Amino acid sequence: MRDRAVVAARPSASAPRFYGWTVLAAAFVIISMSIGMLFTLAIFLKPMEEAMGWSRSSISSVGLLNWVVMGLGGVLAGFISDRIGTRAVVLVGSGLLGLGLVLSSQVTALWQLYVTFGILVAGGVSAFYVPLTVLAIKWFGDRRGMAASVVSAGNGAGILLLSPLTRWLVNELDWRMAFLILGDLAWLVVIPMALLLRDATSRLCRLSSMVRLRHGLKANDFRGLEKFG
Repeated sequence: MRDRAVVAARPSASAPRFYGWTVLAAAFVIISMSIGMLFTLAIFLKPMEEAMGWSRSSISSVGLLNWVVMGLGGVLAGFISDRIGTRAVVLVGSGLLGLGLVLSSQVTALWQLYVTFGILVAGGVSAFYVPLTVLAIKWFGDRRGMAASVVSAGNGAGILLLSPLTRWLVNELDWRMAFLILGDLAWLVVIPMALLLRDATSRLCRLSSMVRLRHGLKANDFRGLEKFG
């Protein structure tokens, strides 16, 4: 009887893995890319000032608009994601993020930068943080703090990785090409990551949770079963 109990508790090689880790990894990458790209504006200040003749304070004001749009957009994104799902909201945000960056490479007037980077980019980023944090928490019901902290860690990771890359692109190419490459990178990375997201109420979530619970038995559990052997 002991042998049967231990074999029953042993993970099966063909059993599906807990999908929550895939969702959490995708959320981390999306947050890293979006926040990292949002904070690259400071790197563009000097080259845009020199090329376009705009004052640095005028360009910096785009950052203020970013936060206003993100605040309003975050509320809207959370509301909509409860109704149509996180993946749909994140996909729309991915499209806006890439579009805003690509169009920023073509601006010829300051007001256009306010629209492309100030509204479109910020609008895209606002679609990520709240829905992804909530989604991660739902997948990791018993480790909500860990899930939320991993998503939040993407903020720092994105700034750390994308700032040097953007600086290199601006120095080696120019600011317009840097915007264009960042926009393409947003589409190529964020959209595939968004397609990996699954709602926490799906059948896959329930199946993954059952597998995780079954495979999470401790060695003490095995010893407890052995008493009946």
